[in-house]
Amino acid sequence: VEAAARLAVHGPNLLKPRRERALLLQFLSRFATPLLLLLLAAAAISGLTGDVTSCVIVTFMIALSVTLDFVQDARAGRARCARTCAARSVHSRRR
Repeated sequence: VEAAARLAVHGPNLLKPRRERALLLQFLSRFATPLLLLLLAAAAISGLTGDVTSCVIVTFMIALSVTLDFVQDARAGRARCARTCAARSVHSRRR
């Protein structure tokens, strides 16, 4: 009786779905960390001072790091979605 009353007043206990940002914005937001900004500044200074080798190496490492982080996060997001969808189907079959 109490559960039915709470359900009527507050509604079902469900999380609101998060609105996903565009993939490009998700990727570019990875560059906004302080460490990567510092490394980008170091790469720019290396390039401006003529140390092209250091500039290329640092830039490559930044791109590799951001790409791996993005891919890993995308896989984790898919796994989270699959787990949530599986939990919903199990929950609906029990009713």
